[in-house]
Amino acid sequence: MAILKAIAMGRNRISEICNETGMNKSSLHKYIYILEDLHLIEKEVPVTEKNPLKSRKGIYRLRDQFFQFWFKYILPNKGEIEIGETGSVLKKIRKNFIHLVSQNYEYVSRERLREFSRQVFIFDKIGRWWKKDEEIDIVALNEDDKKILFGEVKLNNKPVGTNIYDNLQRKSDQVEWQWGDRKEYYCLFSKSGFTDAMMRLAHQDNLFLFHKDVLIHPEKEKGVEKGVGPN
Repeated sequence: MAILKAIAMGRNRISEICNETGMNKSSLHKYIYILEDLHLIEKEVPVTEKNPLKSRKGIYRLRDQFFQFWFKYILPNKGEIEIGETGSVLKKIRKNFIHLVSQNYEYVSRERLREFSRQVFIFDKIGRWWKKDEEIDIVALNEDDKKILFGEVKLNNKPVGTNIYDNLQRKSDQVEWQWGDRKEYYCLFSKSGFTDAMMRLAHQDNLFLFHKDVLIHPEKEKGVEKGVGPN
């Protein structure tokens, strides 16, 4: 229970879980393996790692989002809930709930992208990438064809602009995978659509824009956007 709570609260690395729970590493690893076998948690590594099982960059997360919600919001506030102070608990939930929703939007976006893989390229792997303070929400690979896709997912209430695209390109230069011998693609998922400037870039062959979870293409001669479903 202590381990699940720690992970739900964002203590995702072994050292962080040890500090949060007060457990030593040998004892912790034993319970980590059990929780993995029960499919309650999973280890995630940057998708570009060559040996995921040996990677030291792994972080742990809860697989079930109901567990994530309960351990993050209910268990820490159980005392207040039991005495009827639900108003203060709801206030805490509303303050941070967007983070949980954002995580799920990322998961949904990755799954949605799989459905469109034939319109982009067939993926061998898809996941996230991170390094120090940098993170990319979606990275998809095709090892044989040396193709890589970088994606950003935004749940903001305002349209995504070219600054987000420019920043994604900047971060992609830091991804150490087939440097100098790869073909790069980009995708953006946005809850609130895209600015006119960003839409003008949508004709590029290596750029894919998704409004919510629908792939969109501008029809310039008609001045409208057309939603496209997976083949």
